[in-house]
Amino acid sequence: MPGADEKLAGLGIVLPPPLKLPPGMVLPFPWVNIRGDRAYISGHGPQEPGGSLAGPFGAVGESVSLDEARASARKVGCRCSAA
Repeated sequence: MPGADEKLAGLGIVLPPPLKLPPGMVLPFPWVNIRGDRAYISGHGPQEPGGSLAGPFGAVGESVSLDEARASARKVGCRCSAA
């Protein structure tokens, strides 16, 4: 049975590297907080596979199309999986 890495590769999904904060910057919250059987995820945005921030930026329906928003949401999901 293939593992998670093999399944992702089969789907053509590349997880971005962990986000690196600028030197001296500290976040007041953890990226992922586990409480009981739930994971609370905060502070993730879309990233390209190389690690750079991904656009488009703006409001859905105004400057961002629904298809662009869906693609961005997929990138956020990949980012959360890489945390």
